Amino acid sequence: MANNSMFIIIMLLHFIVWFTVIFGAMFSSTLAKFNIFYLYPATYLSYVVFNACILNVFESNLSGDKEFNIVKEKIPNFNVSLYEFTTGLFNNCAQNPASPMGMIIVGFIVSLYSLKYIWNEI
Repeated sequence: MANNSMFIIIMLLHFIVWFTVIFGAMFSSTLAKFNIFYLYPATYLSYVVFNACILNVFESNLSGDKEFNIVKEKIPNFNVSLYEFTTGLFNNCAQNPASPMGMIIVGFIVSLYSLKYIWNEI
């Protein structure tokens, strides 16, 4: 029961952060500025650090392990989501808009647009 409630809390927190990344700028100009100067760089750096450093170290330490390779082949891709669905649609594009980096780009554009046209602060 504790694992289920922890999963729900993490899922809700993740939803709130990504909702703020994409649509937060429409609620206030202060939140738009916060997104541009703090939230987007922090989100970008967290994904770069996690993907570039931690996963490479983890795979390099276990790549020679025979059991790791067998388990890796047996685990299905559990990220069947909007990202997986849109990967085929955006194969020839520079960035998939449903990926984390694509959502940061969309959120940045929405933040700048809202500062310029909604809040008239640029």
